[in-house]
Amino acid sequence: MSARKTRWQHHRAHLPPLSRFVLSLTTSRLYRIRNDFAARYIRGTGYEIGAQKSPLLCKNADRVVYIDYLSREDSAQKYNIPEKDCVEVDIIADANHLDAIPSNSAAFIIANHVLEHSPNPIGTLSGWLRILRTGGVLFLTLPNYKANEFDFEKKPASIAHLVSDAERAERNEDIAREHIEEHIRIIDGIDPGNQKLFQQRYAAIVASNLHTHYHVFDRANVLALLQVMHRQTPIRVINSFSFDAGFELLFIIEKAGPDCRGPLRLGQERLFNYTVMARHGARFLLSRMVSKKG
Repeated sequence: MSARKTRWQHHRAHLPPLSRFVLSLTTSRLYRIRNDFAARYIRGTGYEIGAQKSPLLCKNADRVVYIDYLSREDSAQKYNIPEKDCVEVDIIADANHLDAIPSNSAAFIIANHVLEHSPNPIGTLSGWLRILRTGGVLFLTLPNYKANEFDFEKKPASIAHLVSDAERAERNEDIAREHIEEHIRIIDGIDPGNQKLFQQRYAAIVASNLHTHYHVFDRANVLALLQVMHRQTPIRVINSFSFDAGFELLFIIEKAGPDCRGPLRLGQERLFNYTVMARHGARFLLSRMVSKKG
């Protein structure tokens, strides 16, 4: 076991009990929790970004248009997954640059674990909100750095940092380099003092178009980011499922009309959230009991 893996196991063992329970859930169970939220909030025709092999089940949507930066065939080859398991991509485009998609044209945008791959989250969110029509919904999930093996040794990006990245991007400055270097130091564990190896790894990441986690998030800095977005385009949070040490941060965000100025409205459907968690938690525990008996 690597030193970093050992540190993660130690970190995980000291997480709150609820967080450890959520981490014990299977990936398929976590996807079913997402699907319950989709059934409640996703209607009409819209877009899902980066679905690859894990599209959201939108049983009440009229149509989902899939966007990815790779075709189905290229995605399967790059990530070594069966092509049949990937969604058919309708629009090949970078999630950070969707200028060709008309404004005010979508009833929803789904972005599960996409925004952390953006060097400029403010710019990316601005583009997504432009596409949504008034009353449209952004279904946004992000990994919570506290309970994510890939992120736990990083620090959540401050809002000042995110604003600075947006301003620098406007000036066409390179905002990706420092984040890639952070990835090499923390995730790959390469000492910057070993300049040759460090630069080799940097060149390999750039050449492979690796979508690293440029920023990491917790509930607090997501809400701070949404406050910034609200000042640009009025929005309101309809619901959130993002307890402090949970694995995933889920936000249901509505694009509001111009009359929705003032403080960002933070709604939460607690009864629905508790019902979803209780149902899936009970089913998970029951499945474990059955498997032990078997």
